[in-house]
Amino acid sequence: MTMPKDTKSYFDIKAATYHDDSTKLLWKWQRSRELKAVSELLGDIRGLTFLDFGCGAGFYTRYLLERGASHVTAIDQSEAMVQQLPKENVTGIVSDAESFNPGKQFDKVICAGLLEFVDNPVAVLKNLNQYILGNGIMVCLVPPKDLFGRVYEYFHERNGFKINLFSEQDFSDISKKSNFHAVKVKHVFPYSSVYLLAK
Repeated sequence: MTMPKDTKSYFDIKAATYHDDSTKLLWKWQRSRELKAVSELLGDIRGLTFLDFGCGAGFYTRYLLERGASHVTAIDQSEAMVQQLPKENVTGIVSDAESFNPGKQFDKVICAGLLEFVDNPVAVLKNLNQYILGNGIMVCLVPPKDLFGRVYEYFHERNGFKINLFSEQDFSDISKKSNFHAVKVKHVFPYSSVYLLAK
């Protein structure tokens, strides 16, 4: 995942408290609503293998295991984030997204909070495409290109880096260029759009 160096450093610094911070106040409220949308799009995941792409401190990794996923491979560019992952039934990998090669395919993929930080979302999604089983799906969470997305963008600009925002048309175009098609989208007010992609 081609991130500006300041972005990687930012998340390295945040890693130790990142998971706990996500359980507080507005972030907790937003995460719980995103989780509902993600759960509806993923369907039954018992016994399935997952790739958690841009895993951070493992919020979705933990959730997938609690829901019955058999194994989660979790990747993040921040080594400090990967160190926060649970150990059982998890393979944590520190790697670049565009060149990442796990050597196997997965039933389903979740990519939450990553594409807004990469230079080339199409390259990242193209790389991901080859690691999803033929009938597999991917769920992506991205910030919308609207007023609330601009607020989210401003927050990150204050920390010194630029992010991508995505309209539905933007994400549809990116998906097609990556050999996916967007099956469904759920908008989670105010800061997220959750897309279900299929090959």
